[in-house]
Amino acid sequence: MAHTSTLSHRKFGFIFSGYFALLILVFILRHHAISDVVWFIFALCFLVACVAPTGLTPLKFLWDRVLKILGYINTRLLLGFLFFLIFTPIAVCKKLLEKDALGLQYDASCKTYRIPILDDQNDLRRPY
Repeated sequence: MAHTSTLSHRKFGFIFSGYFALLILVFILRHHAISDVVWFIFALCFLVACVAPTGLTPLKFLWDRVLKILGYINTRLLLGFLFFLIFTPIAVCKKLLEKDALGLQYDASCKTYRIPILDDQNDLRRPY
């Protein structure tokens, strides 16, 4: 396990307890019964964060692993959707409309592919 500071563990404990409290609040507002186990987990996490934050090391390690896995999956999904839902239709439309944005198609009637520069060559501020 990676070495992290007590302050980091305490901050994690308070944030985790806060999310747990929000979850409890949502259940209470929807008139659902809250189990004593849920209250116990919330109280235990909050007390450990206050008294001995290094006791949260295994939970923080597990949470970091879960977040790393979710980040890996989420990145692949988002980039996949971006590619297949945005870039692929644009490429198909350009292909169907026979657009050659880079000018890569061979032109037998052309003597050269050189594009003349239209800027004034007598500019002394940029001689090259």
